[in-house]
Amino acid sequence: DLLLLTAFSVLFYFIQREPLITLFLMVFFTMIALLIFYQVRFRNQDSIFNYVYITLGASIIAITLLNFFNVKLERESLKTTAYEINRANENLLQFILDETLRNASQNEEPRSSFNSRFINYHAIAFKLWSTSPAQRESFNSMVALYDKDRNEMGKFSIGLSDEINPFRYIKPLRSEQPIVQEITFDKTSDSKVFLGLLPFYEREILQGYLSVAVSFDLQSIGAVQFPDFLESSSSILNRVIDIRQLKIFELADNVLTQTYGDRYPSREQIKDITNAKLSEFNDGWLSLNFEGENFITFILKSVRGEQEKITAVSVAEKQFSWNLFNFFKIFIVHSFFIVILIIMFFFLRVKKINYTFKSKLLIAFLLVSIIPVISLAVYNRQIVSSRGQEAIISELRERSLYIENHVKYQRSKNPKRDLNLIFDNAAKELDITYSVYKSTDEVYNSKDIFKRIGLFDSKLNSQAHYFINYLRFKEYLTNERIENYNYDALYRTFNIDGEEYVLSVNDAFNKIRVSLSTVEIDVVIFGIYSFAVLIIILLSTVFANQIAYPIRRLTKATESVGQGDLNVTIEHNEIGELKDLLDGFNAMTSELQKNQAELAELEREAAWKEMAKQVAHEIKNPLTPMKLAIQQLSIAYKDKNKDFDSLFEKVSKTVLNQIENLSQIAAEFSRFAKMPGLKLEAVDLIPVIHDTSNLYQDEKINIKLKTELTSGIIEADKNHLRRVFINLIRNSIQANADSVIIELNQVSDKFIIYFQDNGTGVSPEDKDKIFNQSFTTKKKGMGLGLAITRKFLESINGSIMLTASNPGETVFEIKIPVLDIEIKSEEVK
Repeated sequence: DLLLLTAFSVLFYFIQREPLITLFLMVFFTMIALLIFYQVRFRNQDSIFNYVYITLGASIIAITLLNFFNVKLERESLKTTAYEINRANENLLQFILDETLRNASQNEEPRSSFNSRFINYHAIAFKLWSTSPAQRESFNSMVALYDKDRNEMGKFSIGLSDEINPFRYIKPLRSEQPIVQEITFDKTSDSKVFLGLLPFYEREILQGYLSVAVSFDLQSIGAVQFPDFLESSSSILNRVIDIRQLKIFELADNVLTQTYGDRYPSREQIKDITNAKLSEFNDGWLSLNFEGENFITFILKSVRGEQEKITAVSVAEKQFSWNLFNFFKIFIVHSFFIVILIIMFFFLRVKKINYTFKSKLLIAFLLVSIIPVISLAVYNRQIVSSRGQEAIISELRERSLYIENHVKYQRSKNPKRDLNLIFDNAAKELDITYSVYKSTDEVYNSKDIFKRIGLFDSKLNSQAHYFINYLRFKEYLTNERIENYNYDALYRTFNIDGEEYVLSVNDAFNKIRVSLSTVEIDVVIFGIYSFAVLIIILLSTVFANQIAYPIRRLTKATESVGQGDLNVTIEHNEIGELKDLLDGFNAMTSELQKNQAELAELEREAAWKEMAKQVAHEIKNPLTPMKLAIQQLSIAYKDKNKDFDSLFEKVSKTVLNQIENLSQIAAEFSRFAKMPGLKLEAVDLIPVIHDTSNLYQDEKINIKLKTELTSGIIEADKNHLRRVFINLIRNSIQANADSVIIELNQVSDKFIIYFQDNGTGVSPEDKDKIFNQSFTTKKKGMGLGLAITRKFLESINGSIMLTASNPGETVFEIKIPVLDIEIKSEEVK
């Protein structure tokens, strides 16, 4: 059946047009389901751990599917990115401009601001930009406001030059209609720039202009020009994969024109890209290797005019630690619910939890092993995080030194150069964003636009002012905040022309790449240490089981001895103290068997001696008067006594009375020879069979009860009934059986029990002797087991017989009357 189900699963996979999962996963999931089915159906149907196995199996399947579909989703994201990059040159940029200008035309704030003299137009431009598609898609863009005389009133620009003047490229219309067109701002660049202009009229009087510009090129994607706090989380280019992890290559007529990322393809790799096998939709997949790291690559080919363009988007294949992280972050959540399920079960079903020796060992192993591992993980997390923080501080300090040295170098070469120009040159040439303070006032900011829009304060941070100006710290690191965004800022003092300035560099504007990000640190630590914890749990379970297994076998064997099974022996290959303990137990049971036999013999001998004395005494008493009476009768007969008839009658009565006494003595002697009295009571066969089978769960034998009955009530002595099954199971074990099947049925007014094992069986010449007393084929046996079993069953009107005996199959049939509860209750009344 199991093989048939597996074959059906494979067949179902092949008949599908587009299977959702791979053949390997289909077979893997089927095998998990089959293992759980086997455990629940054939191994142990009543175990509470079946729920745990089912939940774990479901967890593994669900987690594997999540990881599998996550990989597929990442592949789809590569395709989406390639298509969006390919269409971003024209359609997307025009759409962004149209929507931004349309939204602005319906916004009353810019329209009403042109006639006011006390408005921060830079802030209005920033608001318009922050709600525009340009911000959402993280494209380099600009929003600017101009008065009716075409003078700039306010502007917010990111990634675009402030020198763009829309009126050099667009001639305004005399109506409130937006104008959008592509411009060529930098002839040396491959970027596309679209510019839009919207006039604002009030009662046909021109009030001012709104200009919007958007550009796109490979170097600008991933919001490289954006401060972290302005990055969008909903860009179509980075919804699944962080765009900064991508490597993108653009080729025109098989010549590499643009790249994005820190990888550059070789000639062979460019040849592989251009010669890649594509589908009918001109797309395909390729695997590239950069410095020993594999990258999965999606290739898209398009034709524009007479130019053939290829866009290749690559991402590194997930490392093992990432897969571990994805697996364990879900597995631990599932495991948490499994633990809650087990705890709820024990608290609802068990009032007091008794921990077994194995459980105590396992808990001890886990506490000793997992606590240090978790502590080490937390410690390493803190160490790596602190080192990452130190790396950020070191990078900020290094950039501040670059600025300081660059400024001082310019000052030494051009002493008369304006200080603000020196600061500007340093910012542009080093591509570092920074600000300079004198006392508490800001005198320069390379991103002055953010101060103009009111996003940053123009005063020195109060803590930095205290530590630098009062405590005379050379530098000071502080954590600052913009709404919900935290960033680090380093303040450092330096001198120019004998005057002291404070230089500030932060990681909000300066993107600092550390060797491992916080997320990557968490992934590695969580994945690796979770894997270590899982290995520890598995090894602890194995070791605890190995240590507790002999003790558990000894416990079960002791219970068997307590139930009267003195034939039990524990086979083992232990060494050391456990060997001595188990050998001592085997020696004890063997000695108990001998002592039991000797004691029984002594008890029988003493009882017979005492009985013989009593019988001799009791027999002697009636014999004497019988002898005298016979002698008297004999003398009277010889003397021809005239009273002979009356004397004969008297003597006859005396002899008959004494014979009756002798008969009573014989009856008492016969009752003495019988078995002791039984304690008969209503007994359920099924629990007795289960309890007896549990005594042998650590033996190398599998005992299974087959029945459709819910109860089997008989009238018997429970202890004697338990010894019946103990004797039969022990005989099966000694006959080298590894499987016992007990089948219980009810036929009319009798329960029929078939006891079947796969041992060596009974030889044909011994079949008629097995129920005889003192008959045995075992070296250490006394031959009483089956004899006592039959004698007990006959005492409760039952029977036992051997119905089959072949090598590999021995069957005993036991019949026991069903207890009529109604009749029994009337007898009690």
